[in-house]
Amino acid sequence: MMDKIDIYLEIAKKHRVISGYFKLIDAIFEKGGIITPKELEKEYGFNKYVYERLKKLLEWGIIEKIIIDNRLAYSIKQK
Repeated sequence: MMDKIDIYLEIAKKHRVISGYFKLIDAIFEKGGIITPKELEKEYGFNKYVYERLKKLLEWGIIEKIIIDNRLAYSIKQK
C-alpha cells in the first residue's frame, strides 16, 4: 500500500485545492485502506464532490476499484 505522505505529494502535484482529497484519503486509511460506497455515504452523506474526488483519485492511479463479497469497494493502490 502507498504511504500517506506519498499520496499527499501526488495529489499536491496534480490539484490546487487539496484538503478535500486529504480528508478522503484519511477516511480510507481509517477504514484499513479499503472503503465501500456505503461507508462513504455514511461518512459524508450523498455528496457529489466526494464522488468527483474519487473519480480523480482513480484517474490518477492513487486508488483502485476492487470487488469484495460481490460488492464494489475502493482501495489504496499497492506500490
